Amino acid sequence: MMNMRRMSLLQILFATVLGSGVVVLQTNAGAGGTVTDASAPVEAGVAGALRTIGAYPQERGVGHTVTALPDGRVFVYGHRPVATPIDAVILDPKLRNAELNSVTPVMWDPKLHGWKAIENPPECQFSAYLHTATALADGRVLIGGGLCDIPRSRDDTRPHVPHTALSLWNDAAQKWESAPELFQARIYHTATLLTDGGVLFVGGESDTRASDKTEPVLDSVELFRDGKISQLPHLHSARAKHTAVRMADGTVLVAGGIVMDGRALAAVEIWDPAKQAWRDAPPLKTPRYGHTAALLSDGRVMISGGISQENMPTASVEIFDPKTNQWSDSAPLLTPLQRHASIVLGNGDVLIVGIGIDRDHPFPQAMLWEKSTGQWRPAGEFSPYRYKGSQSYALAPIPLKNDAVLVFDSASIMQWAPSSGVTGHSAYGGRDGYASILLNDGRIMLAGGNTLMPGGRIGALPLDWVEIYDPATGRFSVTGRLTQPREALSAIVLNDGRAVVASNWPHAPYNVRPASHRFAEIWDPRTGQWSALNTIHFDTPDWLSLEKIGKLNDGRLLFIFSVEFNYRALIWDPRTETTEAKQVSATHRIGAHIAIIPDGRVLFEGGRSGRNMDETRLPEVWDSRTGKVEALPYPPKWFYGGVEPLTLKSGNVLLIDRSSSGNDPKPVVLWDALNGAWRLLPPLPVSEETGIRKPQMIELSDGSLLTETLRLQPGASSWSAVQRFPQAQATLMQLPSGQVIALSLSSPHAAYFNQHAGQWQIQTPAYYLRRKEKPRPVLLELADGRVMVSGNIDTEGWPRETTTQIWDPKSGAWTSTGKLANIYTGVSEAVRLPSGQVVFVGTDRGGNLRCEIGHPADNTWSDCGASMPVKNSPAQFTLTSLQDGRAVLMFGQSEVYAYREQAAQWLPLREDITREPNVIAMSSHAFRLPDGCLISGPPFRISNSTTGKELYPASPVTGIKDSDARMIVLADGTVVVAGYPEGADGMGEGFFHRKASCAGFETQDGDERYMPAISAAASSSMPIAAIATTDSWWQRYVAIIAPYKWLLLAVLMPFVLYRPLRKLVLHFNGGDPTLTMPRNFVIGMRTLFYGIAVLIALALLLPRTSFFRPSEASRTNAATASPCRFIGVWTSTRSGAQYQITLTDDGRYATDPIADGSGSARIHTGTWEIQGDKMIWHHDLVKGEVADINPIRQESDGAFTLIEENGESSRFMRQKKIDSATCSQ
Repeated sequence: MMNMRRMSLLQILFATVLGSGVVVLQTNAGAGGTVTDASAPVEAGVAGALRTIGAYPQERGVGHTVTALPDGRVFVYGHRPVATPIDAVILDPKLRNAELNSVTPVMWDPKLHGWKAIENPPECQFSAYLHTATALADGRVLIGGGLCDIPRSRDDTRPHVPHTALSLWNDAAQKWESAPELFQARIYHTATLLTDGGVLFVGGESDTRASDKTEPVLDSVELFRDGKISQLPHLHSARAKHTAVRMADGTVLVAGGIVMDGRALAAVEIWDPAKQAWRDAPPLKTPRYGHTAALLSDGRVMISGGISQENMPTASVEIFDPKTNQWSDSAPLLTPLQRHASIVLGNGDVLIVGIGIDRDHPFPQAMLWEKSTGQWRPAGEFSPYRYKGSQSYALAPIPLKNDAVLVFDSASIMQWAPSSGVTGHSAYGGRDGYASILLNDGRIMLAGGNTLMPGGRIGALPLDWVEIYDPATGRFSVTGRLTQPREALSAIVLNDGRAVVASNWPHAPYNVRPASHRFAEIWDPRTGQWSALNTIHFDTPDWLSLEKIGKLNDGRLLFIFSVEFNYRALIWDPRTETTEAKQVSATHRIGAHIAIIPDGRVLFEGGRSGRNMDETRLPEVWDSRTGKVEALPYPPKWFYGGVEPLTLKSGNVLLIDRSSSGNDPKPVVLWDALNGAWRLLPPLPVSEETGIRKPQMIELSDGSLLTETLRLQPGASSWSAVQRFPQAQATLMQLPSGQVIALSLSSPHAAYFNQHAGQWQIQTPAYYLRRKEKPRPVLLELADGRVMVSGNIDTEGWPRETTTQIWDPKSGAWTSTGKLANIYTGVSEAVRLPSGQVVFVGTDRGGNLRCEIGHPADNTWSDCGASMPVKNSPAQFTLTSLQDGRAVLMFGQSEVYAYREQAAQWLPLREDITREPNVIAMSSHAFRLPDGCLISGPPFRISNSTTGKELYPASPVTGIKDSDARMIVLADGTVVVAGYPEGADGMGEGFFHRKASCAGFETQDGDERYMPAISAAASSSMPIAAIATTDSWWQRYVAIIAPYKWLLLAVLMPFVLYRPLRKLVLHFNGGDPTLTMPRNFVIGMRTLFYGIAVLIALALLLPRTSFFRPSEASRTNAATASPCRFIGVWTSTRSGAQYQITLTDDGRYATDPIADGSGSARIHTGTWEIQGDKMIWHHDLVKGEVADINPIRQESDGAFTLIEENGESSRFMRQKKIDSATCSQ
């Protein structure tokens, strides 16, 4: 037993291959445990988080396998070929090439930190999928079953070629070995490693595309052992898409599956290797296929999810106990999952990762079953709009240290890791019918609801989960669960902070309605727990419907509900927890619009009654205090239904007719609670521009009314439009702070209404940009050290917009600063003004150059382009800053404009200040690190001008395509890179920050887990910790003090020479040491030493003075002198302007435009140096430690060519050679 347990830690077993192509890799770990009552509510946060960390060199399809080897390597085999339209096959003969869609196996090697390609086995040279891959005890990998097909068109209905050959990969020998063939071709089967080293192949299907359209399900069983295949006794029930798991005693439990006619199977069988026979076990309580099986740490087997007999995903979970030979129900999954996989963690908990559905958007979703409680917790998910996968993607978890898990799908590699429970994503992105409750402290509670199934169908499983969104942090946390699942909830918060919920149709598993469904529930913020509110119960066996809940002025709650064809009322006092029942004498009606006024009156409007439900009743007001009913006249506008009553703070009631068809204006009627009169408000216009056809409406603190796209100011005669609401399905509410928030369960989750700007602004707890069009985002360091990122958001459900976000490097928090008025699709740049405001210049969708000024005080943007020059090709511009902080806009070299902030105008630079130096951006920017090195990229390059060495550090995975990236370096050496997440190829969220130095990037825990899509050969020369070219400590010390050598020599030499000089003076005075030193000698030495002390003090107090700080030239030329071949006067042409540049042997340069037509001679100066095959420039007048790096493409006598940032070439021709005695040959 001990040996078997030890082996289980080293081996990951393929337990099954499901119908969706999911590979489940299982391991035994942890100790035994007991399961507690599944109905007990749990207060805990989200258990973990998913993040993308890698990708394959080639994207995989359905049915590939992932196998973990004992040494940490990962073997990936197979992929589904891409189906090609038949017309393309006919027109393009190349598509007939069998190797077109062939993807070779790959091996991830953590030592080389890259992927190594492996040739296809001789038995299958093309596309293999729907097979199994089993890691044997000796480290070899056995590939069995599946399909091996050449690419074909979508219209090709021929059966797949039967594939019976086994393939055996010998990892030690790095080759494929010969193996026997199976007796029966099979897919959707299982392959289970036995304790004696054999592999058991069970069931499956023979061909899913047979001519009779049936699914020939198999009952045959085969055994691979010692290089041979043998047939074993058949199953009692043929099955495919089942699970098979080896139990602690060596027997194999085979459960569920699909039968010939497509029905889910409940039968369970156990293979006994000792008796070489099958025996029946008790059937599953819920027939299923496509489920998962996990061997728990106590020896039991958990069966989770799958497809039920209704052909719908099920959340049912059952556990088999081999000691009692019985199945028992366990807590169901939080929501049904598809194509999921399960794994047992080292602590005995079970992690499940599968495809969740948010309407038509699939996304990975994780759940964690806790051994200690027997409950499931949300364990992280990807936003549906960030995930680039599809419903057919397979997931296969592989365990790491510290209970982290690698999750593989067909395009990317994710990592699941435990978390603190507070996350930036909702635990349930795909649910509907939940209650949104604004708590007294400004947080928002989301309670209950139901799951959303594929196609937007509402599932049959209500939810008992409750989470809280904190607008201050933009993050979700989970509180205690409801005592029972509920959907279509009514909810209200009490004055003391507690919350009460009730619902028409509470649900329990299997649609059982216990007596507790008649009770409301109350949440206590002190404990975070829900409890049944026994004093509020609807004690009637008859049909009951909760109509409305309202809070009265004195804090009591008023419940209005229907019993048969009468209204009833309950008034509950939270202070005494007593309930008073009342009869409601108002006429009962179906479909009435009910509003509770805080003074205790209730308005009933509309609806139908009578035997045939064809009588429309007059509006009525029932007074709960007196029991009297007052009839009201009809409103001035006839309502056909769909009226949404809104009780205002004044007690007045607002009615909106949501049933108007097309773009007809929607009537808005106000009932005055003081005089009982009706009056019309301006109708609500609805069009494609205003957006929402069934609007929500809230009342703001100033009395104005706000919908998703419109606003009505008090006393206004018409609605004014606001910028389109960012999310179609969200809840509007005003926080105690006065902010108006729209909260959605789809990411990005929140938007705030900027009342000053009249627009919605996205708020995210993390960096979020999604590329629709290809401009790079703008990255800018603000005056207070925070970082602004501007870029385009385009997510389904959200309008396309250019938005700005602020990242605080101290706290890691993100805040929104509003969206720009224009949408920028071309080159964009931004600079900071001395006032702290931001100038943003870019090209919009119409190709026009636009300018906006960002105002951090109120998070708004205003236009600054009125005085901007009109250009036919605005893409060719440069925006930068002078040392005095002014923004400078350049077109080529000769046309330069400066932004005068006080006048809010762009003025030609020659009219602003004469002889102002021009700023020429010559190439891609590099930034100076605190230790003096320059860094550019990505791909990253670190240049050490002192040693002359260049370092290419292994890039920490940024998740950003190089061409999309923008980079800046903060004062502490933190490198910040922003871009658009690259989806399958991205290993992050498109935002990266890490400290760097001359030695490379700081290493962090988990770096070794990143798995970028690069080959092992390419990565072998790029170690994670790039230290091969790092100087030793004494080399770095010498490099630091070298520029100060003359100052240090002046300080040290008098101390060294003092004693010899003193002996020399004494010698000339007779050699008597008791003699007094000559006065002149003493004065001279004191002057020398006191002077040295003053110099040292100045150096300490004024370290940045030019005298004590080495010049740029001395720093850049400390290692090598300037090459003679570059010294001289050169001419070049760039962007239509010709200029002259002089390179001198002291490392300085000066540019002088030629015939620019400006009437002024503007000169640009700085330093230059050569490092390897690159020329590095430092500009004197550009703010900050910014450098430009140009690769040298060609070099000849009297000419050289530099490569610019945009890929263009600049050719330099020498006009005059300057003699030098200090340059290097």
